[in-house]
Amino acid sequence: MRQAVRDAVHDELAAHAHASAAVDDDPQRLLSLTDTAKRLGVSRSQVYTLIQSHELPAIKVGDVWRVPVDGLRAWITRQLVERTK
Repeated sequence: MRQAVRDAVHDELAAHAHASAAVDDDPQRLLSLTDTAKRLGVSRSQVYTLIQSHELPAIKVGDVWRVPVDGLRAWITRQLVERTK
């Protein structure tokens, strides 16, 4: 399933290659799963799967997950680099 999620994310990243630039300028901002999913063009469940597999950096605040903007940018960059190898 992780490969399917990666493929889906890659397809969306290809369509939104500027996604990391579109993310808020504040590198310390924490995004909700919904915001992260919207920015990547995938479902919340796909974002949650990436978090659970430790592929996408996230922290738990109380009982909700948050994705740091810096972590999202780094993850997008890694995905793009891995696809060009």
